[in-house]
Amino acid sequence: DPDPAADDTALASLCVLTLAAAPAAEADPAVRDRLAARLTGNATDAASPAARAVAAAALAERFVATGDGAIGDALAARLDGLWNEAGGRFAAAALPWVAEAQRVAGARLVAGGRVPADVSARRTAALRRLLDLIADTQVVDPPELGPRDVMGGVVLRPGPAGSPPNPDWTTAQVLRSLAQLLGDPVVVPPARRTGVLVTASAAAGFLTRLQMGDAHCFAVPDPAAAVGGMRLALYDHTLDVAPAAVTLLAVTELRAATAAARPGPGADADAESGTGTEADVDPGSELDRDP
Repeated sequence: DPDPAADDTALASLCVLTLAAAPAAEADPAVRDRLAARLTGNATDAASPAARAVAAAALAERFVATGDGAIGDALAARLDGLWNEAGGRFAAAALPWVAEAQRVAGARLVAGGRVPADVSARRTAALRRLLDLIADTQVVDPPELGPRDVMGGVVLRPGPAGSPPNPDWTTAQVLRSLAQLLGDPVVVPPARRTGVLVTASAAAGFLTRLQMGDAHCFAVPDPAAAVGGMRLALYDHTLDVAPAAVTLLAVTELRAATAAARPGPGADADAESGTGTEADVDPGSELDRDP
């Protein structure tokens, strides 16, 4: 994002998340706290929705770690802004961070009165609708035209009527969203986990086929440096940092969510109802095709 404000917000947020996850983070907590303070005091900045969603995820981590009321207030304000602006239509780049913030701190925001219970329920229902939309836009059958390699990919930008499906690397952003939502037992109760896991596994399979392999390196000067990278699409062998980074995050988070989401014996199928309600949810809520 060329917007300096967006870059500043995203970079500060990613640093907070990295320091929270790094084993040596406590070596200089002052750095982490200064970065978090910048996000706390800038809840209405002009950054892009994706950058503000990263900030929400960073604030969620700090709120749960510290219980700081100011951080909780800033987090609630950021999430309110994102939900009100998007109306349930999150860009693919923003959705996984919104889902992470919800997973990490959603229950605490409700318990502390920062997010009303009915608002939380509507958001839960909207996220469930997004899960259904993702499943509906995934390529699950061999296409009549084009290669079978597209199976498992999520088509965010449908082509003209009759054209073959053409999913690309943004499936990694969708997979990150699935992994984050899979880790939230309110959004994905035990009765829904199997279906979400099937969708996520198929998406991961597509991303595996999107990786650069030896057969794609016929015109690559340094094949050893290219193999394993993430292509932009099956027809586009361009390698960039973002597809590789997002895919690595997605697969790592999926592994963690898979381990944590294994239902125990006697899981109550009635948990399907969760705490959300379909009432008052905009039926047009969907995943924004803009990555």
